[in-house]
Amino acid sequence: MASGDQEVTLYTSVGSYWSQMVRLALAEKDVAHKTVEVDIMNYKHYDPEYVAINPACEVPALSHKGKNICGSQEIIDYVDQLKGLKKHDEAEKLRQKLVKLPIPEITIGVARHARNIEEVQGAKEIENILSALFERQATLKERLAKYPKLSSAYHGKLKQVMDFEGRVKTVKEVRKYLGDISSFLDKVIEPMLAKGTGGDWLFGSDFTNADIVLAALLARISFLGLAEYYWGGETDKRPNVKAYFNRLCDRSSFKQECVITVPKP
Repeated sequence: MASGDQEVTLYTSVGSYWSQMVRLALAEKDVAHKTVEVDIMNYKHYDPEYVAINPACEVPALSHKGKNICGSQEIIDYVDQLKGLKKHDEAEKLRQKLVKLPIPEITIGVARHARNIEEVQGAKEIENILSALFERQATLKERLAKYPKLSSAYHGKLKQVMDFEGRVKTVKEVRKYLGDISSFLDKVIEPMLAKGTGGDWLFGSDFTNADIVLAALLARISFLGLAEYYWGGETDKRPNVKAYFNRLCDRSSFKQECVITVPKP
């Protein structure tokens, strides 16, 4: 996208799981762009100016040559197409599985129940940072009353939020999602890395779109104080996942774009 890079604007939020994927992708694919930070902790993604860009009321979004592309995977695909990058078939299959894992549910579930999930390290700090997310429904109802012309967007988002929050009401539900991640790491990622890929990454020396999604996933696990639960501790469980994460932490794009620790208040 060399000739049109200056026309690319990314709407992102530093702590957003999906935004981190896109920021990492743009860094890896060397796409110059303007960044607009959307403060999701203060619900700026519900403001009319942003809803005009993305009626789904979500980050990230990317504007390029008068078009708005919304959603992390759609943006990654758009950039690949513009740059003429060839898809790695097996990596794309794995990527589709990775994006379906319940990391958003775990994020909200841990934020809500951190002190009752003993595997979480730094529970108090996590609750303090993410507690603002619990006002989503009330904020959307306020926006509905204030901006009736945007009722379709707000009603759609409110329904989505209500359905989503209904899935993480109890610690038992959150533990199920934690188990889903464990199962995927054990059945897919750990054996794949143990077998050897001919390089540092999932499919060899190339850092594929699957690596981008897995990188954001592991960063979020670390951010939520669950790194030791998933690949640390005295048992050194999932040593290949741990080694992969350590290699990520040495990668400049990952260090720049992915948040792996809770900021101190």
